Amino acid sequence: MIDEEQYIAVQVGYGGAYALAGAFPSANKNPAQNGRMLVFKLGGEEMSPPVQSIAKVNPVVPSMTTDALTIARGEYEYHEHCQFCHGAGVIGGGVIPDLRYLDEVGHKTFLGVILGGMHSEKGMASFKDVLSLEQANQIQAYIISQAKLTGVTQEAAED
Repeated sequence: MIDEEQYIAVQVGYGGAYALAGAFPSANKNPAQNGRMLVFKLGGEEMSPPVQSIAKVNPVVPSMTTDALTIARGEYEYHEHCQFCHGAGVIGGGVIPDLRYLDEVGHKTFLGVILGGMHSEKGMASFKDVLSLEQANQIQAYIISQAKLTGVTQEAAED
C-alpha cells in the first residue's frame, strides 16, 4: 500500500503536443480556450466546475500595403524559423501565443521581440543572429496576411 496521494492527469479537448506541433485548427472557433487538463486524485470525490471559455477579441492589425512577393518570403521565413513553436500557417494551438491575435502593441513591439528576444518567465529567444531586419519585416507581413485570411482580425482604418 502506498501512503502518498496519487493523481492522474488527462488532457481533454484541443491542445497538448498535437496542437503545439502545428496541427489543423480545432473546429471550435476559439481553440486556445477549449482544451483543458483534468487532474484527478485517486479516491477523491469532488470535481472542480468546468472553466468557462473566454472569447478572444479580434484585434486590429496595421493596414498592409505589402506585395505578394514580400508575403511569400515571409511565409518561407516563418515556416523555417517560427512554425515549430507558433504553429504551421500561423495557427497556434493555445500553448504558445497564436500570432494571428497580436494586438496593436504586439505589432509595434514585434521587431524588438523577434530580434531582441523577450527575457521574462515566458521567454522568447532572440533571432538577431538568424534573421535580418528585412526578414523579420517579411515574417510580420505574412502573420498579418494570415490573420486577415483566417478571419480573426480586422484591419486598421486608413488615416
